[in-house]
Amino acid sequence: MKKLIVLFSIAACLLFISSPAQAQLRFGVKAGVNMSRLSFDSDVYKSNNHAGFTGGVMAEFMIPVLGIGVDGSVLYTRKDIREGTGFAKAYDKKLDYLDIPVNFKWKFGVPLLKFFLTAGPNFGFMLSDMSDIKNMVETGDRKFDMGINVGGGLEIFNHVQVAVSHNWGLSQRFEMIESEYNSAKGKMRSWSVTAAYLF
Repeated sequence: MKKLIVLFSIAACLLFISSPAQAQLRFGVKAGVNMSRLSFDSDVYKSNNHAGFTGGVMAEFMIPVLGIGVDGSVLYTRKDIREGTGFAKAYDKKLDYLDIPVNFKWKFGVPLLKFFLTAGPNFGFMLSDMSDIKNMVETGDRKFDMGINVGGGLEIFNHVQVAVSHNWGLSQRFEMIESEYNSAKGKMRSWSVTAAYLF
């Protein structure tokens, strides 16, 4: 899966480099709400969604005639994961990330009102970890988290974009350990709702 993400990122870069002259490159700012939780590999342990802020800068590169392109963002994201069922309800973990999503983008519609779909990898770099944890062990590379984004949205008047996306974390991040025989491994999952303005 990670090899597929690397190939996807290379393809996005090649599209950017080999663009025709009529392609459009725009920059903007983006902000919104991130709803994050841990997804465990056991139904015994569950994590609830909790809201955090996400915001930063973005760039969009489109080929107008084809309606396809690439967009990328550099975002500060607060991921708050806490409460649950069983002994897992004792944890409270606040994580600050620098998220870098790189998505293929397809736009369709009329000039002043367009819909778009996005999909691509997300590269997350942890900035800080504020925790109050019982029974939770961090596993894997705790400073880096890779995931897949899928989303869509609406562009209004060629400048304002409102989007919803879901991120499936691929990296195992935590393990809840109750006993030698009872544990569950968790990966990050999140929804985000954002608004962006492109200049």
